[in-house]
Amino acid sequence: MSGENRAGSLFRPAGISWLIDKTMNDHRMQERILAVIALGESGDPRAVRPLIDCCHDKNPELRWHAIVALGMIRSGRGVDALVERLRDSHERG
Repeated sequence: MSGENRAGSLFRPAGISWLIDKTMNDHRMQERILAVIALGESGDPRAVRPLIDCCHDKNPELRWHAIVALGMIRSGRGVDALVERLRDSHERG
């Protein structure tokens, strides 16, 4: 299966559910980050709530990728989380 076909299968309903589960439950941080990135690329609105939750994670890299992913999805539901992160002085460099 080509990389494009594999990526396409991740964006099907079962794939989105799998990515959400990985985002929230995988014990390996790099796997969680990759799942967050894929959710953002999917543009699927079902990813908004888990991505908002990731905006509050203790890992700053995961938070950053969740913020970017929410921006990619462009859902109004993610705006409050994005604004909150922007206001958080710990998130600014």
